[in-house]
Amino acid sequence: LPNVAQVQAALRAAGSRKAQEPERTEPQAPLSAREKFRAVGAALARQATAAREAEHRERFEDWAARERQRLFSRQLEARDVLHLAHERIRELWANREGESFDRRRREASAEMRAIEERQAQTGLKGWVYRVSGQAEAEREELDVLRVRKHDLTREQNTAWAAMEAPLRAEAAALKARQEGELQQLERRLAERWEQSWSRAWDLANENTRAPKPKPERKAEQQSHGRGGRSRSREP
Repeated sequence: LPNVAQVQAALRAAGSRKAQEPERTEPQAPLSAREKFRAVGAALARQATAAREAEHRERFEDWAARERQRLFSRQLEARDVLHLAHERIRELWANREGESFDRRRREASAEMRAIEERQAQTGLKGWVYRVSGQAEAEREELDVLRVRKHDLTREQNTAWAAMEAPLRAEAAALKARQEGELQQLERRLAERWEQSWSRAWDLANENTRAPKPKPERKAEQQSHGRGGRSRSREP
């Protein structure tokens, strides 16, 4: 009989041979005809569903694009109308108020140029101009004219800002209103998208759950047949 050491050596040798041998996999049974038919049907159903979903999405996106374009056209027209109205108001203000400021500023500038020309006189005329004290008086008047021009510019800017304030308010109100209209449209489109998918899903479920017409049982057909023959013999 082999001793213990021989038995252990034989077990180790058998284990090493088993580890070196490639792992054997059980061959899988081929698919039956019914299983193949089901697999093909499922793949075709997935393709048909994907095609319907893509078509549904494309139709919805076309409709949504038309809705957005319709809104953008209305908003652009509203902005153009408001812009033209504001330009008309600015034009009227410039012809009335602005022209008055410009005229007074031009008059002050003309007086300033005349004083500066007299201040630059030389020779006997310039000497008389300075000795008479007129040069000093007109220097003070020149300072007054500079202040007047500055005040006229400031008053004109203030009047312009007062005229522009309601126009800016109207433009801001229109912008806010149009942003709200766009947000409202996007919410409505999102709701319609969800509703359309819900209807499509419900319709698909109804088609899936639709009961198939049951064929009449053979026994009932035979019963109707016998009943018909019996009635034919009645007077």
